[in-house]
Amino acid sequence: MRAARTATSTIPIVTTFGGDPVRQGLVESYNRPGTNITGVSLLNIPLEAKRLDIMQRIFHQDYIFGLLVNTNNPNAQLVIDEVDSAAHKLGLKLYVVRTTNERGLEAAFQDVERLKVAALIVSSDPFFVTSARSLVDLAREHRIPTMYYRREFVDAGGLMSYGTRYPDTYRQIGVMTGEILKGSKVSELPVRQPTRFEFIINYTSVTALNLTIPPDLLLTADEVIESG
Repeated sequence: MRAARTATSTIPIVTTFGGDPVRQGLVESYNRPGTNITGVSLLNIPLEAKRLDIMQRIFHQDYIFGLLVNTNNPNAQLVIDEVDSAAHKLGLKLYVVRTTNERGLEAAFQDVERLKVAALIVSSDPFFVTSARSLVDLAREHRIPTMYYRREFVDAGGLMSYGTRYPDTYRQIGVMTGEILKGSKVSELPVRQPTRFEFIINYTSVTALNLTIPPDLLLTADEVIESG
């Protein structure tokens, strides 16, 4: 997105924001972007703490939890700080696992297994989406219960995910683009936030890992699927 901003300051850009667009300097404020960029914030970083909270309801406080981050992501430290703060409030032990490419994923999971991490949270990152199949396969191979941020991972056999409903977000992008085409100024079109989130559980993976999901948590799932 910074490359697009550098390329033009006049052509309207409507996009999704994985991090905080204000902190990244892409817009002046959520209510009034003040630039040629607007769109929808995916709230990825604030939701990382929610993912940890869901996992600790399964494994409780006596276990070590892991967080997988891509250190090439400019938001990596923000994600680490967010989850570390949440872990501290919940009284949990957190181990941060770092990688930068697909070759490093195997080593990352070996670290997770060596440290006896009970459950892993995969942070939101485009690299992890492109490596979804590898991540799911490694989690299955090492028998690591893993929480993801998009349902695509769960459809591929991953344990569970909690995050923004991406189809809804893309529809919002389309609506905002239409407003600009009708004459709205991009600099005055507020950055929007998701209104719906989804919690997906793959019960095939639950069974394979011999896990017990608390009934009250199971009831909060938007969908329980069997695949992979």
